[in-house]
Amino acid sequence: MANCTARSSLVTRHGGRVLVDHCPTVWADAEAQEILLQGWKPDGRTRAQCEATSPANGSVPDNEAIVRIPARMIPMIREACDAIERAQLR
Repeated sequence: MANCTARSSLVTRHGGRVLVDHCPTVWADAEAQEILLQGWKPDGRTRAQCEATSPANGSVPDNEAIVRIPARMIPMIREACDAIERAQLR
């Protein structure tokens, strides 16, 4: 993907950021105007609960996925959203 800006970091309890690899992350693809999320796959029980209670009403299609995103990623998701909005204004 062209023009992807990685946002992979872990917020420490002291407020600093430590770059990490191979963990949940979020990044913005400004060219496609999309936000990409990488997270943990849910176990079968969690997937079944999600499918039973999802506003989408039913099972997850084969071309979609349920992804667990840790709450610590909220600032990174906001940052990725801002990056897409800035790209749209150019």
